[in-house]
Amino acid sequence: MNIAAILALQSIPFAALVLATAGANRDLFAVLYVAALGLTLSIIIFGDGYHALPLMPGVSGGNHR
Repeated sequence: MNIAAILALQSIPFAALVLATAGANRDLFAVLYVAALGLTLSIIIFGDGYHALPLMPGVSGGNHR
């Protein structure tokens, strides 16, 4: 499992804590969180683990010089 997927899945318990509290915008948070998590995991799965955005030109070389 790659690091991007682990970081995306790591946010689930924290979202559960926010949803467990009685807040005024709980429904809005749930909808936005599920949408963001779904988009993030879709990019990871369909992008085959590659970065969603290209790397900086100075870092993309093999020797990083």
